[in-house]
Amino acid sequence: MRLIAALYVLSTLLARAAHAEQVFSCDSAEVRIEVVAHESPTWEDRAQAVFTVSRGREKTVFRYQNIDFIGGQCVVKDKSQSLVIFQAFCGGSGCKDRDNWGVIDPKTLRVLRPPRITLFLVAVA
Repeated sequence: MRLIAALYVLSTLLARAAHAEQVFSCDSAEVRIEVVAHESPTWEDRAQAVFTVSRGREKTVFRYQNIDFIGGQCVVKDKSQSLVIFQAFCGGSGCKDRDNWGVIDPKTLRVLRPPRITLFLVAVA
């Protein structure tokens, strides 16, 4: 039994892909931020982040590549409106970190403030 447990731990440590995830709700919408790292010879392809705000079958999705951080939170603007605010940035001197944040209305899934195109790959509403 110990051998099986040791092999499982070893295989987990040697896995070729890593996965990190943040999930929270905002005004009955689900917000999911996932980062998946892959082994790749080029550093640009080593990680992809997917930011999704969904309500039922409808969703708004942003995909990012070549970033160092992505995060978001639900902010209550007033008692009648909540907003999903998110930011993705890289740590290099050539990054435009202040431009790479956005705002989504969780009720309508409408992008109220789109992030700059410098880092994100695809936006699907």
